[in-house]
Amino acid sequence: MSIRAVVVLAVLACSGAALGGVPALTIAPDNGFGTATMHPSTGEYVSVGGVWNIAAGLPAGTTIDIDATWRNFSSITEAPGGVLGGTRSDYDSELRFPMVGTGALLGFNRLITIPLMGGGGANLTDFGPRMAFAPLQLFPADLRRMQGQILGDPDFDLLRVTAGAEFGLPSPGQSALTDLGAGQWNVESFFDITYRIDFVGSPIGALAGLSGSTTGTIRMQLGVPAPGTLAMVGAAGLIGARRRRR
Repeated sequence: MSIRAVVVLAVLACSGAALGGVPALTIAPDNGFGTATMHPSTGEYVSVGGVWNIAAGLPAGTTIDIDATWRNFSSITEAPGGVLGGTRSDYDSELRFPMVGTGALLGFNRLITIPLMGGGGANLTDFGPRMAFAPLQLFPADLRRMQGQILGDPDFDLLRVTAGAEFGLPSPGQSALTDLGAGQWNVESFFDITYRIDFVGSPIGALAGLSGSTTGTIRMQLGVPAPGTLAMVGAAGLIGARRRRR
């Protein structure tokens, strides 16, 4: 395995050691073309190195922290194209938002699921070229469009999430596929997602009279190193995710 491969896998493996969620082993079937379809329907991306949050529009010293997962990929269509010269993937998915208040919202706890509906380019990811049938496939990725919302919730008249380069919110990533044999691939993938969360509080809920727009960056990671590669990359050190608010 090349030094470059070791370094990339180290990034994927070690980012989950920071605060946040714990990525799980993700295995996807061969799609018949010597690779796996991205994003895999068999796994989920978890927040690592921090959490999403809502801060703007809330009282001073108050946040709503969100240890999000990006999951339930379905209706996946991956075809040649995209800005990276490889493929473009269109899909349905969802964001699972366990929400915990701090400061003036201490005791606020909600679990909200935001649908991210594909079709017609509503939610898109581009992937770089990968060499079919190669036992290790490393390729860049770029989240182009992510947007979903809920309306009429007891606490939110509006809760909208937007991310991706086409919205002016760059969200680059990297992916690795390792051939496990028997038509199976180990999948590792991460994105440094720059997101915007817009909300308008419901007049009957805990956020009555409040509204705002918070922007931040969070690493979302899917998968862990393939069995047999962990020792090779485990000593590479931690490469932390970034998070910022404004």
